Amino acid sequence: MCHPPPAHSVEVYIPLATNRSPFNVGLAIELPAFSQEQLQDLAARHKLQLTKLELEQLMKFTDGFPYLIRLALYQSVCLKIPVQTLLQDATSTTGIYQQHLQFRLWNIQQSPQLSDAFQQVSTAPIQLEMEVAFKLKSLGLVHLVARQVTVSCELYREFFRHYFY
Repeated sequence: MCHPPPAHSVEVYIPLATNRSPFNVGLAIELPAFSQEQLQDLAARHKLQLTKLELEQLMKFTDGFPYLIRLALYQSVCLKIPVQTLLQDATSTTGIYQQHLQFRLWNIQQSPQLSDAFQQVSTAPIQLEMEVAFKLKSLGLVHLVARQVTVSCELYREFFRHYFY
């Protein structure tokens, strides 16, 4: 029997400034991406035996983002569907990442500047104005290395391709 996760949160769609905390407290902590070994360990904890190909596909698709990986493994167990099958329609309106992706889309649509910038990044790595790059990075949509901005994972690249082209 599949039990709900021990904690649950709901995304609130209240327009807030993306560069300020509404509570003005706390320390921002950036979680590092999972390694393939950590992914394999988490899959085992979900009692899933993923093949090497499935591990590689999940890593490539999510770039090791802990939330995206955890959601895929959890849904695979609950729905009794192989991870590979979940990933095939992950970017659709019925896919497992639908709410997550819609929230990211809503966020960048609030600013034509962010939308235009992400559209450019989705075609090729570029340099952006630092404020725009940091906003996209805070949404988890891009990696920023030495002022070079790239899409952070295939999930975002595939999903946003439908909106930009």
